[in-house]
Amino acid sequence: MGRYVNRYPYGAYSSRFYEKKERRRKIWRFIGWALLFSAQAAALVFMILTTLDSARYRVPAEEELSVVSGKVEDYGYVERRWGLPTIRYFYFVLENGEEYRLREPALDCFSRGLFEGQVQRGDEIFLRMDKTKSLFHKEARVYEVWKGPICYLGYGESQRGYEWSKESEKQVSTVLAVLWPAVMIPLDILLWKKEKTEREKRK
Repeated sequence: MGRYVNRYPYGAYSSRFYEKKERRRKIWRFIGWALLFSAQAAALVFMILTTLDSARYRVPAEEELSVVSGKVEDYGYVERRWGLPTIRYFYFVLENGEEYRLREPALDCFSRGLFEGQVQRGDEIFLRMDKTKSLFHKEARVYEVWKGPICYLGYGESQRGYEWSKESEKQVSTVLAVLWPAVMIPLDILLWKKEKTEREKRK
Protein backbone atom coordinates (compact mmCIF):
# COMPACT_ATOMS: atom_id res chain seq x y z
CA MET A 1 0.00 0.00 0.00
CA GLY A 2 1.10 3.50 -0.75
CA ARG A 3 1.72 6.05 1.90
CA TYR A 4 -1.27 8.23 2.76
CA VAL A 5 -0.61 11.95 2.57
CA ASN A 6 -3.09 14.31 4.19
CA ARG A 7 -3.35 17.40 1.92
CA TYR A 8 -5.39 19.25 4.50
CA PRO A 9 -3.69 18.74 7.87
CA TYR A 10 -5.66 21.50 9.57
CA GLY A 11 -9.18 20.30 8.95
CA ALA A 12 -12.14 21.72 7.01
CA TYR A 13 -10.89 25.30 7.08
CA SER A 14 -7.65 24.21 5.46
CA SER A 15 -9.63 22.30 2.83
CA ARG A 16 -11.64 25.38 1.84
CA PHE A 17 -8.49 27.52 1.80
CA TYR A 18 -6.64 25.20 -0.58
CA GLU A 19 -9.70 24.81 -2.80
CA LYS A 20 -9.98 28.59 -3.16
CA LYS A 21 -6.27 28.82 -3.80
CA GLU A 22 -6.53 26.15 -6.51
CA ARG A 23 -9.46 27.98 -8.15
CA ARG A 24 -7.50 31.24 -8.20
CA ARG A 25 -4.53 29.41 -9.71
CA LYS A 26 -6.74 28.01 -12.47
CA ILE A 27 -8.20 31.44 -13.20
CA TRP A 28 -4.76 33.05 -13.45
CA ARG A 29 -3.54 30.15 -15.57
CA PHE A 30 -6.47 30.65 -17.94
CA ILE A 31 -5.83 34.41 -18.12
CA GLY A 32 -2.13 33.83 -18.83
CA TRP A 33 -2.77 31.40 -21.68
CA ALA A 34 -5.51 33.66 -23.09
CA LEU A 35 -3.15 36.65 -23.12
CA LEU A 36 -0.39 34.59 -24.72
CA PHE A 37 -2.64 33.29 -27.51
CA SER A 38 -4.20 36.73 -28.04
CA ALA A 39 -0.78 38.35 -28.44
CA GLN A 40 0.32 35.67 -30.89
CA ALA A 41 -2.91 35.95 -32.89
CA ALA A 42 -2.61 39.75 -33.00
CA ALA A 43 0.99 39.51 -34.24
CA LEU A 44 0.00 37.01 -36.93
CA VAL A 45 -2.94 39.16 -38.09
CA PHE A 46 -0.65 42.21 -38.23
CA MET A 47 1.86 40.32 -40.40
CA ILE A 48 -0.86 39.12 -42.77
CA LEU A 49 -2.36 42.61 -43.08
CA THR A 50 1.11 44.08 -43.72
CA THR A 51 1.68 41.51 -46.47
CA LEU A 52 -1.67 42.27 -48.11
CA ASP A 53 -1.09 46.03 -47.82
CA SER A 54 2.34 45.78 -49.46
CA ALA A 55 1.07 43.51 -52.22
CA ARG A 56 -1.92 45.73 -53.00
CA TYR A 57 0.08 48.93 -53.59
CA ARG A 58 0.63 49.75 -57.25
CA VAL A 59 3.35 52.17 -58.30
CA PRO A 60 1.49 54.75 -60.43
CA ALA A 61 2.45 55.79 -63.94
CA GLU A 62 4.21 59.15 -64.23
CA GLU A 63 1.13 60.90 -65.65
CA GLU A 64 -0.99 59.73 -62.70
CA LEU A 65 1.02 61.65 -60.11
CA SER A 66 -0.43 64.68 -58.35
CA VAL A 67 1.45 68.00 -58.43
CA VAL A 68 1.84 70.34 -55.45
CA SER A 69 3.77 73.60 -55.74
CA GLY A 70 4.44 76.62 -53.59
CA LYS A 71 7.05 78.63 -51.74
CA VAL A 72 9.10 76.80 -49.15
CA GLU A 73 8.55 77.98 -45.58
CA ASP A 74 10.70 75.32 -43.98
CA TYR A 75 12.50 72.07 -44.77
CA GLY A 76 14.89 69.73 -43.03
CA TYR A 77 16.18 66.23 -42.44
CA VAL A 78 14.97 64.20 -39.43
CA GLU A 79 16.46 60.99 -38.05
CA ARG A 80 14.99 59.37 -34.95
CA ARG A 81 15.72 56.07 -33.27
CA TRP A 82 12.77 54.10 -31.87
CA GLY A 83 14.57 51.13 -30.38
CA LEU A 84 15.95 49.01 -33.21
CA PRO A 85 14.40 50.76 -36.28
CA THR A 86 15.55 54.23 -37.32
CA ILE A 87 12.96 56.69 -38.66
CA ARG A 88 14.41 58.85 -41.44
CA TYR A 89 12.66 61.43 -43.61
CA PHE A 90 13.06 64.84 -45.25
CA TYR A 91 10.17 67.24 -44.79
CA PHE A 92 8.96 70.17 -46.87
CA VAL A 93 6.61 72.81 -45.43
CA LEU A 94 5.02 74.95 -48.12
CA GLU A 95 3.26 78.31 -47.86
CA ASN A 96 -0.12 76.59 -47.62
CA GLY A 97 0.98 75.21 -44.25
CA GLU A 98 1.02 71.60 -45.44
CA GLU A 99 3.95 69.35 -44.61
CA TYR A 100 5.10 66.67 -47.04
CA ARG A 101 7.59 64.01 -46.04
CA LEU A 102 10.00 62.21 -48.32
CA ARG A 103 10.70 58.81 -46.79
CA GLU A 104 12.69 55.73 -47.65
CA PRO A 105 13.37 54.25 -50.15
CA ALA A 106 13.04 57.36 -52.35
CA LEU A 107 14.92 59.33 -49.69
CA ASP A 108 18.13 57.47 -50.60
CA CYS A 109 17.83 58.76 -54.19
CA PHE A 110 17.21 62.38 -53.15
CA SER A 111 20.06 64.88 -53.75
CA ARG A 112 19.75 66.29 -50.24
CA GLY A 113 23.07 68.14 -50.13
CA LEU A 114 22.41 69.85 -53.45
CA PHE A 115 18.87 70.78 -52.43
CA GLU A 116 19.98 72.28 -49.11
CA GLY A 117 22.74 74.21 -50.84
CA GLN A 118 20.57 75.69 -53.59
CA VAL A 119 17.08 76.10 -52.15
CA GLN A 120 16.35 78.92 -49.70
CA ARG A 121 13.26 79.67 -47.67
CA GLY A 122 10.85 81.50 -49.94
CA ASP A 123 11.95 79.74 -53.12
CA GLU A 124 9.24 78.02 -55.09
CA ILE A 125 9.43 74.27 -55.58
CA PHE A 126 7.02 71.65 -56.83
CA LEU A 127 6.53 68.07 -55.82
CA ARG A 128 5.02 65.19 -57.74
CA MET A 129 3.51 62.51 -55.54
CA ASP A 130 1.09 59.65 -55.19
CA LYS A 131 -1.65 60.55 -52.70
CA THR A 132 -3.07 57.03 -52.53
CA LYS A 133 -3.81 56.03 -48.93
CA SER A 134 -3.44 52.53 -47.54
CA LEU A 135 -3.86 50.76 -44.23
CA PHE A 136 -0.32 51.39 -43.01
CA HIS A 137 0.64 54.32 -45.23
CA LYS A 138 -1.35 57.50 -44.63
CA GLU A 139 1.08 59.99 -46.17
CA ALA A 140 1.57 60.85 -49.83
CA ARG A 141 4.55 59.14 -51.45
CA VAL A 142 6.84 61.73 -53.02
CA TYR A 143 8.24 60.74 -56.42
CA GLU A 144 9.79 63.98 -57.75
CA VAL A 145 11.26 67.18 -56.30
CA TRP A 146 11.93 70.18 -58.57
CA LYS A 147 13.00 73.81 -58.35
CA GLY A 148 12.51 75.39 -61.75
CA PRO A 149 14.43 73.26 -64.28
CA ILE A 150 16.55 71.56 -61.59
CA CYS A 151 15.47 68.07 -60.56
CA TYR A 152 16.59 66.81 -57.14
CA LEU A 153 14.62 63.57 -57.29
CA GLY A 154 13.45 61.92 -60.50
CA TYR A 155 10.49 59.63 -61.16
CA GLY A 156 12.61 56.77 -62.51
CA GLU A 157 14.77 56.60 -59.38
CA SER A 158 11.76 56.73 -57.06
CA GLN A 159 9.87 54.15 -59.11
CA ARG A 160 12.71 51.64 -58.87
CA GLY A 161 13.05 52.33 -55.14
CA TYR A 162 9.34 51.89 -54.41
CA GLU A 163 9.10 48.76 -56.55
CA TRP A 164 12.07 47.21 -54.75
CA SER A 165 10.66 48.21 -51.35
CA LYS A 166 7.25 46.78 -52.21
CA GLU A 167 8.67 43.40 -53.20
CA SER A 168 11.04 43.32 -50.24
CA GLU A 169 8.29 44.13 -47.71
CA LYS A 170 5.99 41.55 -49.28
CA GLN A 171 8.63 38.81 -49.12
CA VAL A 172 9.65 39.59 -45.53
CA SER A 173 6.03 39.80 -44.33
CA THR A 174 5.14 36.55 -46.08
CA VAL A 175 8.11 34.71 -44.54
CA LEU A 176 7.26 36.05 -41.07
CA ALA A 177 3.58 35.17 -41.44
CA VAL A 178 4.59 31.56 -42.28
CA LEU A 179 7.43 31.17 -39.77
CA TRP A 180 5.57 32.75 -36.83
CA PRO A 181 2.95 29.98 -36.41
CA ALA A 182 5.53 27.32 -37.38
CA VAL A 183 7.70 28.42 -34.43
CA MET A 184 5.09 29.52 -31.90
CA ILE A 185 2.71 26.53 -32.12
CA PRO A 186 5.40 23.94 -31.15
CA LEU A 187 6.65 26.32 -28.46
CA ASP A 188 3.13 26.67 -27.05
CA ILE A 189 2.77 22.88 -26.98
CA LEU A 190 6.07 22.51 -25.10
CA LEU A 191 5.07 25.20 -22.60
CA TRP A 192 1.67 23.58 -22.09
CA LYS A 193 3.23 20.12 -21.52
CA LYS A 194 5.77 21.57 -19.09
CA GLU A 195 3.08 23.42 -17.17
CA LYS A 196 0.89 20.29 -17.11
CA THR A 197 3.79 18.19 -15.77
CA GLU A 198 4.50 20.68 -13.01
CA ARG A 199 0.80 20.81 -12.14
CA GLU A 200 0.65 17.02 -11.83
CA LYS A 201 3.71 17.02 -9.57
CA ARG A 202 2.00 19.44 -7.20
CA LYS A 203 -0.98 17.11 -6.78
